[in-house]
Amino acid sequence: MSFNLKVGEIKKAYLTEQEIWKIINQFFANDHFTTTYKYGLMKALIENLYNVDNRLVLTFDQVYFSFAKIYWNLVIHHDLNQLNTHNRQAGIQKELKEFQLMHGVPNKVVFDRLPSNLQLQLVERTKKVGARYVVGALYGDMEGSIYEFDKRTEYIKFNSSMYIFLQKYR
Repeated sequence: MSFNLKVGEIKKAYLTEQEIWKIINQFFANDHFTTTYKYGLMKALIENLYNVDNRLVLTFDQVYFSFAKIYWNLVIHHDLNQLNTHNRQAGIQKELKEFQLMHGVPNKVVFDRLPSNLQLQLVERTKKVGARYVVGALYGDMEGSIYEFDKRTEYIKFNSSMYIFLQKYR
């Protein structure tokens, strides 16, 4: 299972647009997802396309800041379930609800209105969940083509073909 990987290397350095479209279409056509994590990570990566360094690298902190913001607004502000069953909650959902209760934050508060110290605490909590399960899972679902990663040093490096494609079609 890809979600267990500690390190993922890019399996194919050069991809044509046609190959990338195929990979992305297969990802979005996949009907066995039980949570929205992988979609949230994909959105966070797209939001950070212009934050990469000259080697196309993002830190987990950069990615999970966006991820935390996305999920806070979905789960707390809009009260949307992140699991495809209604009688249970996804791990990230539980984390965010616990955090909300612990700090007495009303539902109407969007992520950007949280004090910066609470935002950073949320990033750390979501990073733990996301780094444990989601980084490797998305990597596997995208056939090892979207990025390489290392959980120990907490980085994601885009495949240059995928990076150009995502910039073009984001």
